[in-house]
Amino acid sequence: MHSYTIITGASSGIGLALTKALAARNTPLILACRNLQKAEALKTELHSTAPILIEKLELSSFQSVIEFSQRVRRLRLHALVNNAGASYTQYTLSNDGYELSLATNCLAPSLLCLALAEQVQNNGIILNTVSLTHRFGKIADTFPHIAPKPYAQLKNYSNAKLALYLFTYKLWQQRGQSIRIHAYDPGIVNTGMISMKRWYDPLADVLFRPLIRKPQSAAKIAVRALEHADSGLIFKSRSQTPMPSSIAEHADIERVWEAINSLYSSLFMSS
Repeated sequence: MHSYTIITGASSGIGLALTKALAARNTPLILACRNLQKAEALKTELHSTAPILIEKLELSSFQSVIEFSQRVRRLRLHALVNNAGASYTQYTLSNDGYELSLATNCLAPSLLCLALAEQVQNNGIILNTVSLTHRFGKIADTFPHIAPKPYAQLKNYSNAKLALYLFTYKLWQQRGQSIRIHAYDPGIVNTGMISMKRWYDPLADVLFRPLIRKPQSAAKIAVRALEHADSGLIFKSRSQTPMPSSIAEHADIERVWEAINSLYSSLFMSS
């Protein structure tokens, strides 16, 4: 029986590069994407003798996360790679009433972890994508709800990635003995994620994008994390080290963990 690796956001950016890298290794894959047409087109391009499944997943919708989790529970899982992310120029609420950057970059991936952790086989892995911007982040007193002001695109993204990093450390403390749990920081990568949708984007495309990491290079870091035998590490360009004390001892780590678990219980225990 096949044991699958889930990749969220598999049809673009780093997720696309990682999908191609793992398909070349004949890894059974579940491509978790919001755009099924793009995922189907990608599947036809992949050269793999292993099965490749496509599942709808929209991280801005908790109902989509619940339904996806229910569908894949019939399968054996080796890995969950929370790769997908998004950055938003304006304060927007999801249909569930949560600020969209937090919902997409932290809450939905964390809910997936809690929903599927027990299904990941022994010595399997959960890999969460964090960001170097987390060091500029702050956990709101009202977490997991975020006030509309002040809002800044990069700041709110940083806040969400910090919360995901804190959650990942606590998840490792709780589950890291039976499965491997890592954080992964791809650095600044040449994808659509770094667009600020401002007048200076064309200038940045010419002067900045050629100098930063390509998605294929970032995917290699993720592959290294997936293959590493230890647990509880943060993977960066050329290193893997224990997750830092700034995360382990963060003043808000327990509050983030408890809030996300409470949200999980309210959503999944009644579904």
